[in-house]
Amino acid sequence: GGLGLAVYGFAAVSIGGFGSFAGTLLGGLFIGLVQAFLTRYLNVDWATISVFAILCLLLVAKPGGLLGQRQLRAV
Repeated sequence: GGLGLAVYGFAAVSIGGFGSFAGTLLGGLFIGLVQAFLTRYLNVDWATISVFAILCLLLVAKPGGLLGQRQLRAV
């Protein structure tokens, strides 16, 4: 239902980068394509798991997302 869509929306924003509209669109497109491709060739459960595995790997490699900008904080 709606909770699943909200989780995918959060994943799209996280992949694209917070604060970047173009990045969010790119993240949503990426998630849709990956999920459709993997659902076609693998099982639906593996497609869902792999989307979040890609999200985790991307956030480890680039914490700001694809088009997000990293900001410095002054303490």
